[in-house]
Amino acid sequence: MSTISKHHEPPPWAAGLIDDIKSIKQQVSKIDKIEESVNKITLKVEQLEIQVRTMETSFNIINEQSEKTKSKLNKSEEQIRMFNEKSNKFENKIQNYQSKINQIEKSTDKLEFHSLRENLLFHGIKETSSNQENCDEIVQKIIKDVLQIEKISNSIESTV
Repeated sequence: MSTISKHHEPPPWAAGLIDDIKSIKQQVSKIDKIEESVNKITLKVEQLEIQVRTMETSFNIINEQSEKTKSKLNKSEEQIRMFNEKSNKFENKIQNYQSKINQIEKSTDKLEFHSLRENLLFHGIKETSSNQENCDEIVQKIIKDVLQIEKISNSIESTV
């Protein structure tokens, strides 16, 4: 029996090699698993790189659109500022013109009141059917009879 068991057992120098080979096989198996994991990670990293490039492209497009929008906004703000300036100038001119109109109206009223200061206007006098009525006589008669004013100047001017 001892000869059989010696045949099955490797020599001591081979036993160390066999143990080393078993250990190497286990390590190779682990390395294979690590390599598989690394390959999976590499694949995911590549996918992430593609996504990042896509996102960068999208970001660049959005940034470009944002810059265009910003430029348009700046132009619009400048136009609004110019319109506001023009509007303010027009409002000032309108105020000046309104002031001048008010002054002209006052002056016109003054002139009109001054020119009418010594005038009397008679309204509601019935007209006669004859074409030859004497307005001066009718007014003088009303002044004497209705207003009871005796002293009348002879300078009656007709506006008709």
